[in-house]
Amino acid sequence: VWDARTGEARLTRDVRNARIPEFSPDGRRLAVPEGSAGNSHIVVFDVATFEEVKRWPCDAKADRVVYDRTSKFLAARDGDSVALYDSETGKLVTRLESTNAPNGMAFSPTADLLAVEHVLPGWTNGEGRWVSNARVVLY
Repeated sequence: VWDARTGEARLTRDVRNARIPEFSPDGRRLAVPEGSAGNSHIVVFDVATFEEVKRWPCDAKADRVVYDRTSKFLAARDGDSVALYDSETGKLVTRLESTNAPNGMAFSPTADLLAVEHVLPGWTNGEGRWVSNARVVLY
């Protein structure tokens, strides 16, 4: 973690196979998905002390997380599904299954909707260019 004002490193932690980190909207926590398929976790750090405060396992390979605006929930892209966790306890609230891999995720400003972009199979057009396809689903 870098101090954006000074450019100095504030936190350097070894997190095995770390993925995209996410600050909670209240600024108190930093969630980091880590690990590899079959041995994946979400690690949560206290931003004030930089201490690990929570760690919980994921079913597949979490590689992207996003908090809702209240910091109560944390959605994790976990294999071919999205897992929704209580961010304080790490307890799984629900799992949103899909036949297509989830990609981007965003909570609504009211925190009652979760938009998930699912990658659909692509194809090659007549010019030999790969055309990707995606679907956004609100949960």
